Amino acid sequence: MYTLKGELKTIKDKVNITYSFSKREFVVTDNSGQYPQHIIFELIQDSCGVIDSYKVGDMIEVYFNIRGREWVSPSKEIKYFNTFNAWKITEMSNSGMVKADAKNVVFDVEEDEDNPFPF
Repeated sequence: MYTLKGELKTIKDKVNITYSFSKREFVVTDNSGQYPQHIIFELIQDSCGVIDSYKVGDMIEVYFNIRGREWVSPSKEIKYFNTFNAWKITEMSNSGMVKADAKNVVFDVEEDEDNPFPF
């Protein structure tokens, strides 16, 4: 389990990858280092709407798992994919503390093992 605190920079639209698999991405800017880092996270399936309760500019803490997959193309080329699957989002105050009335959203992360692209 990993966490990242930062400013919600972008919320993308939900995308249907296949008939039975959908995802939604959002970007958090981490300003803790010398240079800002823009980290993309994904929500999948039923959790795609969770980010709707937040707006660009909100300070949030994202709890996530790192997922990695190997995929062999039809031409037998091996490719690797990494994704950051968010499973909890907490709203923060501008000082970095959890707000007393914070939205604390936890959701289950399901994986579709038949889909070679879990993002």
